[in-house]
Parts: sequence; C-alpha cells; structure tokens
Amino acid sequence: MANVIYEDRMFNEEIKRKFMIQYNEGSQKVIHRLFKIAASIEYKLNQDLYSFNEKQLIHYFSLLMPSTEHSSKNNVRWIDLYIRWSIAMGYWKESNPLDEVSTEWKEQFTHRRNKTLWTEDEMVSIISRCVNAQDAVIVSLIFNGIYGKQYSEILNLTKSDIDAENSQLHVVDDAGNESRIVTVSESCILLCGKALHETCYEKKNGKAVNSKAPTAQLTESDYVVRPAITQTKNMDRADKHTVHRRIAMLGEDIGEMDFIPRNIAYSGMLAMLHKFYLQEGEITKKAYLSILKQFGISGKAGENQTLFRLRHGFLNEEKMKEMYPKS
Repeated sequence: MANVIYEDRMFNEEIKRKFMIQYNEGSQKVIHRLFKIAASIEYKLNQDLYSFNEKQLIHYFSLLMPSTEHSSKNNVRWIDLYIRWSIAMGYWKESNPLDEVSTEWKEQFTHRRNKTLWTEDEMVSIISRCVNAQDAVIVSLIFNGIYGKQYSEILNLTKSDIDAENSQLHVVDDAGNESRIVTVSESCILLCGKALHETCYEKKNGKAVNSKAPTAQLTESDYVVRPAITQTKNMDRADKHTVHRRIAMLGEDIGEMDFIPRNIAYSGMLAMLHKFYLQEGEITKKAYLSILKQFGISGKAGENQTLFRLRHGFLNEEKMKEMYPKS
C-alpha cells in the first residue's frame, strides 16, 4: 500500500481542495478523511477517484466500513457530489457511475458482522481515519509486530530508537529487559515521526466537539507514545491503560468491539503470511519462523506450542485465502 496516506496527502490535491473549499469546516473534515482513504487506491492505480468505475468504487466504499446505513449513504453522497463537480469543471468527461444508484446500493457497504481479523487494506483504512497520530501509531506498531509485556515495546519506544533510513526500530520488552531490532513498514516509521511531533490530542478521534475540553495537551518527552496531561500526574511515559483506552476508543469509532490489540497483532501475522505466500507460492516453515521472530515470539518459552495454537486458530492457508481471496 502507498505510504502517502500517513502524510495527510491527497491524490491530485489541488483539485480536491478546490472541491472541499465550497463547504464548511465540519464538512471539509469529513471529505478530507474520505479523500485520505481513497489516496492509497488512487496512487496505486495512478487514477483519480472521479474516474473510478463501479467495481473500483465498490472496493473503495467497502474499505470505509461505515457502521450505519446512514453513514454508508452519506459516504456515497459525498463522492457522488465530487464526481458531478469534476464533470462540471471539465476534469472528467465520461459518465458518473453513481448516477441513479438505488438506496439499497448505497446501504450495501454497512459493516455489520463482528470481525476479529482485518486485511492490510482494511488496516490502512482504519489508520487513515485516526485524527491523532498518537492513536494511529499504536495500531501500526502492533500490526508490524511491536508488542511486549503490557505493551512495553510500544511504551518504551523513544526518538533515539528510530532508524528511519533502514526502517528499523530498537525495542525493549520489560519482560527480562530484552531488546531487539525490528524492521517495520515505511508507513510505520512515518507515523512514529508524526506522533513524536504531535502536541495536541483530539479526544474521541476528533468527535468530542460538544465537550468543554475537546482537546488535551500531550506531555513533552522523547517517547513516541505519550499520555495527555489531563490523564496523568507528572508522567512522561504512558502506561498500558493508555494503549487500552485508545484502541477501545478506535474500536467504538469504527463499530468493531473486537478491535483489540491481540486481534490487530493477529491481523499483522496473517498479512505477513500472505506476503510470504505471494513470494514463494506456498507456505513454508521459513515463513512461520519469520513471523514468530517479527512478533517477538521466537526464543520464548512455549514457542512451539504457541505456533501450533496460532496455526490451528487462524495462521494457515485456509484462513489466509479467505481473507485474501485473490491469493
């Protein structure tokens, strides 16, 4: 997936900002999120959202994962307006696939079933919906294999632990004070940088607008994940409850109560297995050993039993092909 989604960039940004400027600040925020999610697909296809065909639009709307029919219809409405505007402005000279689509068509993207695993594309979509880099980086780190006892690999991570040039992180687990070097995605590295520079935290993923204090200042330190000043007393390093609260808030925001750290990590394992399968054409012992190493399981007591449990539960070819049907 393209890394641009984590930089708040939009495909054909000048054109999209011309469209957004017609609306009030609240609407612009909604549209910006929709365009951010579209960017990963647009850059991959080198094609603007206004020129998507129906099949491409269905894929895009599915990634938005709206929790209600109203939200699903609203997403379609905004993109319909964008395509109509693009045609009127002369950017697109073909027809609009959303012309006269039915209400049922607009509602079909409502996300109802309880999920416990997410594909890489779906995780990119969820991360792109995070208003705060402080929230997004936690999801990305877990998906990339950073965890540790009581999330200590995440909570101990500081500015000096980031090797951006090699896309590597030096992480320390409180369990035995063990350290390791982990290669992560470029997107994860970018988010670490954004989280480090973030000073203000928007509560409830930017939706606490009616609250007396919709934002909170973050503590100043070199830790990547930092608590808000209102949530702690003279503490630079966040604790496990910070991770729990932020992930739970995101799960509520996307309507997924099973969006929890363990399942995010499992999703990352399955995504890694899928990549190995695409490279090798089969699932090998090497793939499993690499996954165990990436997620800090190698060398731990009960490693073989853990692998057996993971393979029996979800980390297998059958589940991988269910999640990634084009494999």
